[in-house]
Amino acid sequence: MSLSDLRDNLQEIYSAAHDPRNIDLVIVPNLFGTRVYHTSRGWGRLWRWLFNLISPFVGEDFKLKKLRQAMQKTERTFQEHLIHIQDHIKTYQGYLQKKSTDDSLDENDFHTSRDAITEWNDATTIFLKALQGDKKEKITEFFDKYGTWTLENWGQNFELHQQMQKIIDLEGHLHEPLPLSIMVKLATLNELEKEEKRTLDNWVSKLKKLETKIKIGPFHDALRAIVYSSSDKELDAVNLANLEFILSKELLLFQHEDPEHVKWRSSLKKGGSVDCNGNKIILGEQLGRKLSGVDNDIFFSIQDDPENVVRIGKNRAILGLEKRFSEFYKSGARSAEFLEIDDEGRCAIVERLQDPVAQDEPEEIARPIAGAVKWMVQENGTPRNLSPTQFMFNKEKQLRSVKLRLLGNFDYIALEKFIYACAKEDRNIFHYMMTQSDLYSHHYRKFYRKMLKNGLKGRDKTADVVAIFFKEITDPKIIESAQALYDEAKKLKNSCCQKIKKHSDVSDETLLASNVRDAIVECYDSAGTGSILWPTTEQDVIAFVTKTMKLQPKVSVQTMVST
Repeated sequence: MSLSDLRDNLQEIYSAAHDPRNIDLVIVPNLFGTRVYHTSRGWGRLWRWLFNLISPFVGEDFKLKKLRQAMQKTERTFQEHLIHIQDHIKTYQGYLQKKSTDDSLDENDFHTSRDAITEWNDATTIFLKALQGDKKEKITEFFDKYGTWTLENWGQNFELHQQMQKIIDLEGHLHEPLPLSIMVKLATLNELEKEEKRTLDNWVSKLKKLETKIKIGPFHDALRAIVYSSSDKELDAVNLANLEFILSKELLLFQHEDPEHVKWRSSLKKGGSVDCNGNKIILGEQLGRKLSGVDNDIFFSIQDDPENVVRIGKNRAILGLEKRFSEFYKSGARSAEFLEIDDEGRCAIVERLQDPVAQDEPEEIARPIAGAVKWMVQENGTPRNLSPTQFMFNKEKQLRSVKLRLLGNFDYIALEKFIYACAKEDRNIFHYMMTQSDLYSHHYRKFYRKMLKNGLKGRDKTADVVAIFFKEITDPKIIESAQALYDEAKKLKNSCCQKIKKHSDVSDETLLASNVRDAIVECYDSAGTGSILWPTTEQDVIAFVTKTMKLQPKVSVQTMVST
């Protein structure tokens, strides 16, 4: 029996195992005793009809005899190929270990093993997964009845075979060998040589082009298999986090949702359980459920443990990444303390946070929020989708991030909006946080201020032209928003002048325009804004200019006549 026949037989048995009827009622052999089929489709219907036709002449035992023959050949073929595949696994493992220190190996020596492992997994994976699940008893009963071999060793080294396959699949996506020695160096935090850095950059560039095709689940599994096949077992989890942490700085793939993991996550309910490194955790209430869309993370309270919660990410890489992130950056927006992370990344036990930042008074959160933003400015990076709802205090009143805070590209506008949301329209608190976070003194704000003044003075230089004189200004989003501020300032000045003239007697319009310009800049600076104007700027400017110029209200014609 060939490997393809083995695959077909196992797939038919797998299908029959998911039929509500007993397997032997929906499985039929062929006349040669080599294949089995599900009776509800294709060849299965034909063989069922044929055996029903000839059974009066050959007896019912003839069909059972052919079924036993087919099952015994299936068992024998499986065992023969299992022994054969172990040699290829050892060969490929040896390749991984040698390649982790020597990139000059001849790849042609290992293609045969790659192909053999792939063919084996293609033939057996679906069946062996079912054998580990809730269909195990049903399948075992069928094999006990018609076979001669025990199924106990059928899953031997199944996880190892799957790990090797993940690596081979990643090689296949890239159509080239992986830079294993470089990856091991990254995992163990060893310095790369100049040529190695160039090789890594090229490899990451290829990965970026394939980010929409590569799934985070298998990618994480491949990296895990690489690290686990080459490193000290006691350091595996740390090394994997190191490797993924470094790669995550360039790859958005780590932010992707793993549909299979999220599907499992969505099945969890109060009273259910999760396994964390062999420990069964009973789930309490789900905390902070999102009203619509998919949560990046979900949290459950833990039965009989009020101090901690279970956290489950949108993929199996992200929790280890964040833990490594918090360890690497000792300041800034650190996450809740990780007490334990499941080795496979399914869940984590973290400290329970107490007070949401969004519900606290602005003056109580100003200092820690400013400190967190200052750290982001210093690191020249910004987390995605930054919001006050993502920050809470622990029981020691230390600011903690509720969810993943990996830094993306620096985003001045997002940080300013974040501070504005935290300040809750309190201008003094906003100014304090902008100043203490270094956003006020940032070169982006200097550029914004220049464009504001240009707009007020009616200068025609556009933001892209002015940016030439600011060497640090290259972000198109900053240039675009600065142009918008220019336009807004221009309109604001005209609006303020018109409203003042409408309600007050103005003898010197040139002086009025000058005072309005100065007042807008003063309001801009006193609020501490960068890309925006404070919402009350217009009314503040009108009140200030009217008072300082000692303007008198206009007297209507009706008032003059009555007088």
